[in-house]
Amino acid sequence: MAREHRQLTDGLFDARMLEEYILMCCQDTTGGLRDKPDKCRDLYHTCYVLSGLSVAQLYSSTRDGVLGGKRNIVEAINPLFNVTTLSEQFAASFFVKQ
Repeated sequence: MAREHRQLTDGLFDARMLEEYILMCCQDTTGGLRDKPDKCRDLYHTCYVLSGLSVAQLYSSTRDGVLGGKRNIVEAINPLFNVTTLSEQFAASFFVKQ
C-alpha cells in the first residue's frame, strides 16, 4: 500500500484533528485540561493543552474556521515563548524603550 505524502502547504500536523481531540478528550468535567482522557487534570497540562489549541486554531481558522465556532476561540499565542501575542508585543515594546 502506497503511503500518501503531505504537501508542505498542508502543515506539519492535522490542526483540525488536534482541535477535535482537545475539545472532545482533554477537558475535565470539573475544569482544567489533561493530556490523555484517562489522566488527571493539572496546571501544567492545562497550560500546554491551551497552547496546543491556540496553535491548532491558528492553522485551521485560515481554512475552515475554528471548530465549534467563535465560542471556542482562545487567545493567539507565540508558541516559542508560550505567551499570548498581546503579552509578547507588550514585552517587546517595553524592552525597546529601555
